[in-house]
Amino acid sequence: MATRWLWRSLAAVCVLSVPVAAEVSPAETSVQGGSLASNAERTTSSAERLLVPPLTPAHLLRSPQLRFSEVAESAVGQESETFVGGGSGSGSERFDVGPALTPRDFSVGEELQLSAMSVPLLAGATDPVELAGEFEGDIVLTEEDRQAVTNGAVPGQRTWPGNAIRYVIASGFSQTERGVIAAAFRELERRTCVGVHPVPPGTPTGDFVHIVRGRGCSSAVGRLGGNQTLSLSEGCFTRGVVLHQLLHAAGLWHEQSRPDRYQYVNVLGENVAAGRLLDLLTYARVPSPPTPSYQRRSLMHLSRWAFSADRTRPTLESTADPTEPLGQRDGLTVGDAVAVNLLYGCADGTAPPLPAPPGADADCEDQNEHCDYWARIGECARNPGYMNEFCARACNQCAGSSCEDLDRHCRMWAALDRCERELSYMHVYCRRACELCQRQQPRPADERCRDRVDSCPFWARRGHCHQFDHYMRAHCGRSCGFCR
Repeated sequence: MATRWLWRSLAAVCVLSVPVAAEVSPAETSVQGGSLASNAERTTSSAERLLVPPLTPAHLLRSPQLRFSEVAESAVGQESETFVGGGSGSGSERFDVGPALTPRDFSVGEELQLSAMSVPLLAGATDPVELAGEFEGDIVLTEEDRQAVTNGAVPGQRTWPGNAIRYVIASGFSQTERGVIAAAFRELERRTCVGVHPVPPGTPTGDFVHIVRGRGCSSAVGRLGGNQTLSLSEGCFTRGVVLHQLLHAAGLWHEQSRPDRYQYVNVLGENVAAGRLLDLLTYARVPSPPTPSYQRRSLMHLSRWAFSADRTRPTLESTADPTEPLGQRDGLTVGDAVAVNLLYGCADGTAPPLPAPPGADADCEDQNEHCDYWARIGECARNPGYMNEFCARACNQCAGSSCEDLDRHCRMWAALDRCERELSYMHVYCRRACELCQRQQPRPADERCRDRVDSCPFWARRGHCHQFDHYMRAHCGRSCGFCR
């Protein structure tokens, strides 16, 4: 009797716990999204189907019931590898490599709070680009550079072939920090013809930037050959500061060191800290690249108080107006973008076209004996630039090969237009969702745009289509009339 009573009680609890469609809203579903991730691939009952598949950070961050810090501050769980490699002029050194940036990182980057986008340059405060204590604050000089500086010049055209800065990123950066780095990458690629691409798998070879948590914010200028370090530490994680370092890596020096500086800005030598006047001199660029007019508000210009003895008295002063602000750490100005594009020979800002996926012909073969092993451990997805070209068969890039999505969130990201915005990731991890498979026919519009949640019609009637636009566009396109 007692056993029968117990079973009836348990049955009643189970019935009461079944969700009802009309009682769940998009915002509530967003809050539940993290706990639903393990159910994403499972065939569910009609009651369970009311719960939405796992959500991207973009959805979670848009939920009015979640603060940004609750979602993004925890460190990213990352696999890492340690390699021994030769640095540029520095001999052998050990360095670790974490995963390349993913759409999740770019999603977090899109939702950054204002404090993660820029830092004001004010009297009494230290400019983050001065934290590393390098030449002019953040420029890592090679021996060749040091010799050139003593002769009043600096190398002017150390650009990256193919207009692509190749990078690896160390493990251990938090989700927020990776989001800031992703936001800087996107801004550079959106405003200029220079891209930022991950390096091939295995031991990194060739020329690349190694992004690490180092001492202050610093970078070498231009491509040095081999691996070169771009350092970010506490105080560096705003989009503007990371962009500043990326522009150094692309080949830009500080604006105020231009040889025509004295027409626009004067140095107040009496206010400069002892031993730092060398950091405020001008240098010829050899060879001299084409440059736009002088930009007092350039992202690459030091502040009015650069290397000030007491941080309150200005060391740089505009010739037009002594109180005019100099420099900023918000983002690229029009002049900054033009300077990059002129340096790389694409003044109109047109980016080179994305190459077609390799392996479409009958001669599609692997060109390295380790291709099968690399493919088994996931390198096709981690390092598409190398693997798609040299391990096309192992990575299923040949005509007639299987073509699958490698991430369970691919369809959702594709619905959010990530296929074109995160090319380097989506065109490898999510080939089927992005309709890039060989001979794959584009899906009919009716199939591409549909309701993915049973509650969509109810939510649409309640006016949630515009209240939760980002979420509803991805999951309730038909009910909300978003189909094209």
